Amino acid sequence: MELSIQEVSLAASSMKLNLTILLLVLLSACSSSKKNSESSAPETPVANESSAQSPVAKHSSEIIVSEEVSAIWEEVDPMTLPDLEKRITPKTYTTFRCLLDQLTQQLDAGITTIELPTTSGMTEFSIQNSNTMSPALAAKFPNIRSFKGKSTNGNLQLRLDTNDEGLFAEISGVNRKELIAPLLKGSQSYYVLYKEADLDGGTPRDDTYD
Repeated sequence: MELSIQEVSLAASSMKLNLTILLLVLLSACSSSKKNSESSAPETPVANESSAQSPVAKHSSEIIVSEEVSAIWEEVDPMTLPDLEKRITPKTYTTFRCLLDQLTQQLDAGITTIELPTTSGMTEFSIQNSNTMSPALAAKFPNIRSFKGKSTNGNLQLRLDTNDEGLFAEISGVNRKELIAPLLKGSQSYYVLYKEADLDGGTPRDDTYD
């Protein structure tokens, strides 16, 4: 049966309309699926301004500095020392800042190991109390302490004591003797590490240090 031109045109228009409706339905379904997917996805936290400018994140070197400052011993530039008279002037030496209060608290608490600077770097020593004062005398002079020990690798011997002037240490080994002593008069914070041969007259101690 032959269709008239009008019937063919109506059929084509109907088919076009049906395709348009189907396309709109598909687009609507896709859009809805996308929105559901976005709403169900976890939100990515956005760093606020303060966290974005955190010194830990942006200046990691500051952490290293703070760790160095928190250490009991810190090597310092001699040019930055306070303007005080020097107790000793070795020919060659290395300057350190020591948090003596923290160190003496550890000694009084009975620590058995201690780290000290040496010419070969920071070295760990096993120590024991060698103070021979009576309890009454020790109570009268609480700043006087005396210890002996050796490096954990067994290569070095240590004599260490403290008094009102600060900390004094003698570190010795085979063909080796070096000392740690307060550098500035009136200060218990700054110390020199030097070889005994680099100081004219030897160790800056009184006769009680034997």
